[in-house]
Amino acid sequence: MLEKTPDSLAAAVETERLDDALPAPERSGGFARRAWHFFVRLSFSSLTRRIIFLNLAGLFALVIGILYLSSFRAGLIEARIQSLLVQGEIIARAIAASATVDPDSGSSKGS
Repeated sequence: MLEKTPDSLAAAVETERLDDALPAPERSGGFARRAWHFFVRLSFSSLTRRIIFLNLAGLFALVIGILYLSSFRAGLIEARIQSLLVQGEIIARAIAASATVDPDSGSSKGS
């Protein structure tokens, strides 16, 4: 049921000893390979590895989603600002067009 039996641990340790006995150029990988072997063979069961992987995948998806939504929100804010500027210009032009001065009405009232 458990993957960590004395025989499997002894075989894993023997495999690492054989890997360490090889000269440096013949070994593929260094620290990363040893860390992977520790993670896969010695430290955790299959279920634990799956749980950790799924938790890390979920965390990664959450971070990517937050970054994407943050940039999307910034784009929406920029679009809203541009829309308000255009609406302001339209309203200003409408007010300027309706506020014409009639020179006859101003001079007749003053005389």
